[in-house]
Amino acid sequence: MAVSRVVSTRVLQQLAARPQVSRSIATRTLPRNGGGGGHGGHGDHGHHPHLVFEKGPFTKRQGLILVGGGLTVGIGVVMLAFKLQLAKNK
Repeated sequence: MAVSRVVSTRVLQQLAARPQVSRSIATRTLPRNGGGGGHGGHGDHGHHPHLVFEKGPFTKRQGLILVGGGLTVGIGVVMLAFKLQLAKNK
């Protein structure tokens, strides 16, 4: 009992002697040199188009058909699964 108390006291003293670095989860994931490289940094990451709000490969109508069709198929699959499961449990 006394040995474990001595060991735990030493561990606590070692932890208290360490310099405490205050870093949140956001700063721990950032590169220590301030970023700049790669797609996640805010530095010069090369020249490539950012076509988010510009004319892309799809028209507005094609986008609506794609999204609407995907939602319809997804909801249809879930409803069919419900129906088959209910029929199986009767």
